[in-house]
Amino acid sequence: MKTWMVSAVLAAGMAVAVPAAAHEAAAEASRVAAAPSAEPDSAEDALDPARLEAAEQLIAVMIPLERYSELADAYTRPTINAVAAMINNNETLKHSLRSNPRAQAVFDRFLSRVVEQSIAHMVERMPGLAAASVQAYARQFDVPQLEDLLTFMRTPSGRTYSERAPQLMADPAIAAWTRNGMAAQQERLSPLLADFTREMTELAAKTTPDETGQE
Repeated sequence: MKTWMVSAVLAAGMAVAVPAAAHEAAAEASRVAAAPSAEPDSAEDALDPARLEAAEQLIAVMIPLERYSELADAYTRPTINAVAAMINNNETLKHSLRSNPRAQAVFDRFLSRVVEQSIAHMVERMPGLAAASVQAYARQFDVPQLEDLLTFMRTPSGRTYSERAPQLMADPAIAAWTRNGMAAQQERLSPLLADFTREMTELAAKTTPDETGQE
């Protein structure tokens, strides 16, 4: 009983931790890119104020303050749903949920809390995303290009794109691609997880109390 439970928890943890770690790494890169340098190494390292001003106008249209909650949901929920679908398809977990009538309700509450917490966390980080995006756009595009983008975003087609772009991640084709990719990655991780579990079990059996710091 304990063995399969540990395996199920580790598998679920790996499924959630891998995309989360990638997200945090990308976020950290954005924070580093967005942080103003006190002593630029060269003139190219200092962003052009004109570019920054044009980028601020563009991002104010692309990531408006009043849409933070909506965008956070659109960015976060599809990934969590894909992870949840993969975990739900875990045969060990399925057996556990079927064997205890109350287990499914506990698991559903857990997933619900994960969704709520993750979206709330993303809402809190939206100002940072907007600030980082200003830096990124100012670095990648010159003023005329930023102005062209802003002109497009203010057209009917541009406004439609701005409203619907976040929903692309929830499109059935994209959602299926995400689920399939996670399932394939989980399959590849399973042997590594088995090796890790075996090595940790062997290590625990060989470790003396002195090595663990226990009296």
